[in-house]
Amino acid sequence: PILSGVVHASVLARMDPAEAWPLFQRTLTADLDDTQGGTTEHGIHLGAMAGTIDIVTRAFAGVTVDGNTVTLDARLPARLAGARFELQHRGQRLRVSLSPASTQVTAHPCSANPDVDVRVIPPPTEDRTP
Repeated sequence: PILSGVVHASVLARMDPAEAWPLFQRTLTADLDDTQGGTTEHGIHLGAMAGTIDIVTRAFAGVTVDGNTVTLDARLPARLAGARFELQHRGQRLRVSLSPASTQVTAHPCSANPDVDVRVIPPPTEDRTP
């Protein structure tokens, strides 16, 4: 069977972000262009739109969670200038801002469990700018 655009882009994003980018863009425009001929108003593409958020956070930004640790291992495609999003882990809200040159994580002041660790994995040496 053929994988949906969301699934295909998500799998491809970690292996080859440049190849995943056109699939990701097509998935984003599915609702705007109503590519299914009238199903958008019925919410058919809602799952696809949620999938695009998942691609940005888990595939392009490389967010994983293990216990108290939130890890970011970003692999942004060259055509994506950056990404910003918020996530919540164990009650702690984190604001993430990514660009090809940097990863910034800001914790919102709260009374949540302070034992949330954030780990940022730098991009491979060949991808870094001098």
